[in-house]
Amino acid sequence: MKKPNQTSSYVDQLTIKKPTQALVMMPKIGKLSIVARKLFNMILHSTQKQIAIFIDAGKDVPAGHLFKCKLNDLVDPLEFGESNLRSLAKLNFKEMRDIHVEWSAPDQTQSGFIWENYSLLSDAKLKIEDGALIAYWAFSSSVFNALRYPDQYARINVLQLAKLTSYEAVVLYEICSRYKTNPLGLTVAREPVWWVKALSSKLPAAINPETNEPNWRGWSQTKIEKVLGAISEINSETDLSIELIEKKEIRTIVSVQFKVKVKTNVTNSEQIEAVTQPSKLSQKVAEFASKLEISLSDVFALSKFHSDLALVDAMVKLEARINQQDADPIKSKLAYLKKILGELNAIVDYKSAPQAQTLLPPKLVVLAKPEAEAEAVYDYKTTRRMQIRAEMLNQPFEVRLKFAEIGLQKLQTIGMSNPNLATKVSAGIFENPLLISQMTEAYAVDVYGKDWGLENN
Repeated sequence: MKKPNQTSSYVDQLTIKKPTQALVMMPKIGKLSIVARKLFNMILHSTQKQIAIFIDAGKDVPAGHLFKCKLNDLVDPLEFGESNLRSLAKLNFKEMRDIHVEWSAPDQTQSGFIWENYSLLSDAKLKIEDGALIAYWAFSSSVFNALRYPDQYARINVLQLAKLTSYEAVVLYEICSRYKTNPLGLTVAREPVWWVKALSSKLPAAINPETNEPNWRGWSQTKIEKVLGAISEINSETDLSIELIEKKEIRTIVSVQFKVKVKTNVTNSEQIEAVTQPSKLSQKVAEFASKLEISLSDVFALSKFHSDLALVDAMVKLEARINQQDADPIKSKLAYLKKILGELNAIVDYKSAPQAQTLLPPKLVVLAKPEAEAEAVYDYKTTRRMQIRAEMLNQPFEVRLKFAEIGLQKLQTIGMSNPNLATKVSAGIFENPLLISQMTEAYAVDVYGKDWGLENN
């Protein structure tokens, strides 16, 4: 990890020249995760540095050459937790080798650049050498030639990408970086479905029976669920400010583009911030995220901008929302967690909060909405539920089994169970969040009565 007094040179070193052909990668086989995409950018950066060494020495890169780099040097700027380093690297190196994508420039209709069905890496392996984990990789000849002599490219700062927590934000930032020096400050205008495809990490499972083509989601739905959040994140966290521009004919949106502006008040110290944050999740946050079945890498990305107190508070509220039986199912736990964090940060000053604090005082903080009473951040029942759950989980196995069977029966009644869950309960495994919620409810009624959630009970 570079030291803060090396900020300027470090920022310069972490700027890559990404060929325009590699800005849009539409998966044809497999899924491209945000972790793999960020890691691929670091691999491109390291590759370009190694190519430059050959050029400076007056040599050409030999055919079939394997590039290599210490894994820590690839991963440090991306801030993965060190405890997950090997598993994440193995998973994502394999992903980059196996996935096939359609490559194209955003303005491919003008430039004519398009590659189809190339994997990101033609070879990928990890070896331990002198006690260090070394990554090796190679590219197909077409990808390698574009990296060696890029005719057109976008300058992308990896530290800015490291701040982004959604796949759509990363892709949109990369595309907009291509146009940040454009005199008009405008991306190319493309049809809405092109943007839906470009921002997607995988092909849709459904096929349109009429066209026999993938059944892509509509632009309006994608905009609301993905694009607006990506724009907000880019504008608040990076050196770019972007604005959505839609062109309509009658009532139909026929083209989409973005206005791009480079912020003038972004300093090198702000750019280096992403690599000066803690390198691990706290045990408490990691355990809570695992319990809620949220990816640790996603929560780790959020930890760069939110304190442990904020993350725990938000996950407690998320858990309460998950356990709310009369509410609609949550489509994305990560998206809902981000929403809660935004609401909490608007009403709680976590920077000045005492470090010993783990929960907000019951019934003191509510959201400024008409339904605030129903949306209390931590009402008595939520806090009491946590206490009872901890009490229940500390009971002897026979007691926990009794309430696990009651909880399983309840889930089966409401259609929220499956044979696998029943098998786990029979084996004495009670780790399912929905099951634990039902176990807590049954235990609370059995021990404290049906009014267990009332403060004056």
